[in-house]
Amino acid sequence: MAVNLYPIVAGYFRVDGGAMFGVVPRVLWEQKYEPDDKNRISQALRVLLIIDGDRNILVDVGAGNWHDAKFISNYGLENDDFSFDTALADHNLSTDDITDVVLTHLHFDHAGGWITQNGTKLVPTFARARTWVQKAQLDWAKESSPIDKASYMDAYLKPLVQGQQLQIIEAEQQITDKVSVIPVHGHTPAMQTVMVKNNGEKHFFPSDLVPTVGHLHIPYIAAYDHNTVMAGQEKQRILDQACREEWIVYFCHDPLVEKGQVVQEKGKFVLKADQIQGAKHAGS
Repeated sequence: MAVNLYPIVAGYFRVDGGAMFGVVPRVLWEQKYEPDDKNRISQALRVLLIIDGDRNILVDVGAGNWHDAKFISNYGLENDDFSFDTALADHNLSTDDITDVVLTHLHFDHAGGWITQNGTKLVPTFARARTWVQKAQLDWAKESSPIDKASYMDAYLKPLVQGQQLQIIEAEQQITDKVSVIPVHGHTPAMQTVMVKNNGEKHFFPSDLVPTVGHLHIPYIAAYDHNTVMAGQEKQRILDQACREEWIVYFCHDPLVEKGQVVQEKGKFVLKADQIQGAKHAGS
């Protein structure tokens, strides 16, 4: 039976363009990602719905709909009232139908949607789903460095840890026969990427290892990355394999492109022109 994959945009937010591209000067990155008057660029909050038989799996859950006005303003958060029930209805599903949530890592823009606003309370969004998290990432979230401490929030971390749904794993793991997770460590310790094998194809969700098409170029590494040297090495190794095996790669933050096949041209990684799938909405 075939696996079905559906990228879902759970909103858009804005981050500093310089921070997103590290040592790369603005004159280069602004050619693809135009900054606003605060030097921020629009980024998608893209998650991936995987339907594998009776398993309905979400990879990441966006930022959530529970943030205050200051947060929304600082991050230029669009669709701050995003509803997974509404989005999943397009696939004849509800939040109760989700069997598994794979959190690539626990930064707010990937894990904040694990809880949702229900009146005056914050409650788990996916009441029946198991949530898969790498142990080393969870440990890091509890005692993170000053660099990324602000990216972890107790609002969702505490109920996640205290709840019954948490599945703590270590190293590579099969979620189903066709869906597996593979940890990398450059962006943040034990961030898990996701591989889906489907009828001879390989679909890969690299999360923040390659968050946008722009980050296919090896030197384009975010200042947010915990270990930039390691991130570059991991990208090189994984993208080499992606080219050899013709993977379809999904981009969690690119506002214009949701997925494509990676190839090498003149020593650089790019998307094969006839395999690029764009997003329906590019943000404002």
